[in-house]
Amino acid sequence: MRAGDFTTDDALGACVVILVAIDGLGSYANDDTRFTHPVLDTLLFTTAERELGLEPGRLRDGG
Repeated sequence: MRAGDFTTDDALGACVVILVAIDGLGSYANDDTRFTHPVLDTLLFTTAERELGLEPGRLRDGG
């Protein structure tokens, strides 16, 4: 945020949301039951981009 790379009114809130998304996706990795859906491929990227005020695709595309 100090460098101007991210914009948010609530950095701690953004951090919590991103960490919950990471934790939630991690629970699927340790589950015996396989659950797949295309939204899971980009969920963390779209969540982080939204929370950090980045344009869609910025993190996903390496950018």
